[in-house]
Amino acid sequence: MSAIFSLFGLPVFLLAMVGAAKYLQLFDLIELKGWALSIVETQADVLEEIAEAAAAYGIKFPAILADAAIMYLSVGNTMARAEKNDLVSVDNDDSNHWALFKEWLTRGRVDSLLLSLPKITRDGFVRICWPLMMLYRLKTPFVVSGPGPSGDTISSSVPRRELVAFAHMVTEAHQTWKGQSVQDFRQIFVWHVVLVLGATSLSAYVFKLLG
Repeated sequence: MSAIFSLFGLPVFLLAMVGAAKYLQLFDLIELKGWALSIVETQADVLEEIAEAAAAYGIKFPAILADAAIMYLSVGNTMARAEKNDLVSVDNDDSNHWALFKEWLTRGRVDSLLLSLPKITRDGFVRICWPLMMLYRLKTPFVVSGPGPSGDTISSSVPRRELVAFAHMVTEAHQTWKGQSVQDFRQIFVWHVVLVLGATSLSAYVFKLLG
C-alpha cells in the first residue's frame, strides 16, 4: 500500500487502473458509463495523439504499448518498494562486485546480480527488471526479521524449504519465536494485481451509478 500511495506510485497506479478498465471493457468484463467512460476515452485519445506526435519524429509505437509500459512500471514500483528494506538497501561497497556478478552468471543467483550493482542503481533495476525479482522471490519468498540465532538482529532471505528449519534454529537459541516477523514476497505481485483490478471494477461500478 505504501508503494501505491506515494508521490510516484499513485499517478502510475491511477493510470494503470484506466488502462485496465479499457481492456476489461474490451473483453466485456465490466461496463463503463458516464464519467468512467469519458475518462477512458480521453486517455485513449491522448495516447493516440502522443503516438501520432512521436511518429512525426520517426518514433512509431502503438498506443497499447504505452498502456503496457505504465502497467509494467506500476508493478515494478510496488516490487521496488517491497525490496527497499532488504536487497536494495544492503550496503556492500567493500564487496567484490565482479565476483558477485560471476556468481549470478554461474549459479543464476538474482540476489548476487542485484548486490553486484552500485546501491544507487538498484532501485531502478528492480523497477525495470521486476520479473527477474519475482522469479527470485518465488524460490526465496520469505524475509525473516528479528533476533537471529546468535542474538543479533537480522533480516534474512529464507527459501521455502528452509523456513521450518530456520524457525526451529531460532526457537532453540531463544526458547521462543516471538519477536520475529515474516514477509512473504509472493503476495506482493498478487495483491498489486488484485488492488488494480478491484479498484478498477469498483470505480467503474461507482461511476456507472453516478452517470
